[in-house]
Amino acid sequence: MQERKNALQRKINVWMAVQHLYMPAVSAIRAREDQEASDSTVERAPHDLPLHLPSSLSERTPCALKLQEYEFRLREAQAYEALEDVRQHLRLRTHMYKCKDKNVIGQRANTRSQNLINRVQSKVNASAATYTRARNALTKLSSALGEHLWRTKLLALAPEDIRPLKEGEAGELEGKRKLSWIWKVVGITEDSEDKGVQEGM
Repeated sequence: MQERKNALQRKINVWMAVQHLYMPAVSAIRAREDQEASDSTVERAPHDLPLHLPSSLSERTPCALKLQEYEFRLREAQAYEALEDVRQHLRLRTHMYKCKDKNVIGQRANTRSQNLINRVQSKVNASAATYTRARNALTKLSSALGEHLWRTKLLALAPEDIRPLKEGEAGELEGKRKLSWIWKVVGITEDSEDKGVQEGM
């Protein structure tokens, strides 16, 4: 674990050196953070260090428009990928529930099966959180870039949106279930096809 932390720290150090060339305003921010860290007795882990991407900067901090565009493309791809991860985990969870209902007998087996399902649910939650972070970054960046079309596909993700393909809303009749919007998003390009959605349907 310590070796992996050290490797990550080295990568971040290289990242910082390059970033300061293209985003010199970040140098002052990092200097303040380093001062605060030196005054604290708590050691900062490498994975807790902020990268200070353009979306995280205040409006008063100057940043090249090109760099904002780079992050916008990165975040857009990240949002689509996270949304696909949510769908994949939901498919897996549905399959596990079916297997559990059909094949699992006994308290011990049920407990073990439920623990596995809970693990998949944790992955659903993590992917949903990644999607929301990516979307928040897109919201922050889109104003300066004049990018707005993404909003028609990448909607705000509410807890009630995260439901399986074949699960209906409470009180809905069979055959009249409303499909969550997450299953209608086909990808980052207009002509892409989500084979997983087609297979699930």
